[in-house]
Amino acid sequence: MRTVFSSRWAVVGGFALVALLLFVVAPLALSPFRLDQLGRYLCFAMVAVGIGLAWGRGGMLTLGQGVFFGLGAYMMAMHLKLADAGPGEVPDFMALISSDGVPWWWEPFRSEIVTLLAILVVPAALAPCWASRRSAGRCAGRTSRSCRRRSRPRS
Repeated sequence: MRTVFSSRWAVVGGFALVALLLFVVAPLALSPFRLDQLGRYLCFAMVAVGIGLAWGRGGMLTLGQGVFFGLGAYMMAMHLKLADAGPGEVPDFMALISSDGVPWWWEPFRSEIVTLLAILVVPAALAPCWASRRSAGRCAGRTSRSCRRRSRPRS
């Protein structure tokens, strides 16, 4: 006997239904406070799912993904501070130290489009660089069988 979720299309349909509820129904049905809470919980859920996949499927405890989550959060916070200050104005914490203006690397984050693109592109661009630096010295000075197998040239 087949269950409802045994079909691949049923799973895809379930994800589409959840996406429809989150992106269409939730903004119409929830108050701004509850919608903000939902967004926060979904962000934490993404991190939890990532750790669960890496630890459960891969057998490794990794907290390095927090770097990429933090980069995105920092860029969104920059945008929100600039949006709260208003066009051409300085955010409140910069006004406290009598800053003349925002730094040049903050200016692009006044735009929502640039901010969303940066949140997607900057961590994705830094991930291969970080991964190659992390794996370069992994077998240096080791004589284990797995390191010899990795360092053997392929023909």
